[in-house]
Amino acid sequence: MPPRREDPKRTARVASATTALALLRDGLTVLANLADGGINVPFVKGSAQIAIQLIDAVQTMKNNKDNIVEMWRKPPQRPCSA
Repeated sequence: MPPRREDPKRTARVASATTALALLRDGLTVLANLADGGINVPFVKGSAQIAIQLIDAVQTMKNNKDNIVEMWRKPPQRPCSA
């Protein structure tokens, strides 16, 4: 199967989605820290922490997929036999 060419639009979408997830995670971290000390609203800290864990899982899955695609594209390495 021939290798797929990179689509510049898809690459830009993936980069912007990654940035959005990182910003969302940072915002949720701030919210969880505020809920821990400053505001006293039930379940806010727990909800923010669950959302952070979900974002971390999505980012891990994306990194794993990228690693698998990179391994697939590399030619196999054969050991030297002397």
